[in-house]
Amino acid sequence: MPDVSIITCARNAEATIRLAIESVANQSFRDFEYIVVNGMSTDGTANIIASRRDVISKVIEAAPNGISDAFNVGIRNATGRYIQFLNADDELLPNKIETSVRIASALQASFVFGDIDFCKGDGSTKYRISGDPHYRRRIRYFCPRINHPTFLTNADAFRVVGEFSTSYKIAMDYDWALRAANMGIYGVYNKEIKVAMKEGGVSSNWRAALNEERAIVQKHGGRLRSIYSVWRYYRTSIRRSLGDFALAALVRGLRNGISFD
Repeated sequence: MPDVSIITCARNAEATIRLAIESVANQSFRDFEYIVVNGMSTDGTANIIASRRDVISKVIEAAPNGISDAFNVGIRNATGRYIQFLNADDELLPNKIETSVRIASALQASFVFGDIDFCKGDGSTKYRISGDPHYRRRIRYFCPRINHPTFLTNADAFRVVGEFSTSYKIAMDYDWALRAANMGIYGVYNKEIKVAMKEGGVSSNWRAALNEERAIVQKHGGRLRSIYSVWRYYRTSIRRSLGDFALAALVRGLRNGISFD
């Protein structure tokens, strides 16, 4: 039984998945299995996957109902004590798994998370989104910066909390973390944990993300105490103009009759 199961879900990712696989091959931590869920790709993704079976332990051909379902397929086939997701267009820094396992083991944490470096095409860092060490104070009112791509999660947490909801295409991580929090299960932030990401993709659609987050807050009976707290959070965590966009989208939603009660 490996200590860590690394899971990548891919669909038509031939432009990026090779670097994701290489980042797994370059990990300083070696006690892992690497599972790739290929969502019926029609480009060269399958060929790239086949060429790196020296790194990839399991290849699962599936037709999942969105990314949440693909994550769940990976979870069901994982045998590790911990689970790490790696998107097909992201990269793990060489010591990411080693650092995360060390911290999770020392703290006996259900999951640990850290910071995301968003990179330009040449690989240089454009900006960083830091994780929120005090996220448990905010998670019942809006989605704090828990940075799901940086998660290393104890597999037992998925058995207790359950899988990702397939109702959400972007904020499934928020729904899962909020369900966990409502059960008294929390993660721990550590700035040593980092993941490199490329800009773009579904998760960059902030309007859709906010709509899902509002729905999740309503679903779990949460309340938004202050619009200003949202503004302050986005401004300080993202440190760019997206904070203003997030606030404007939220205010428009509230004016259109969306309630957090």
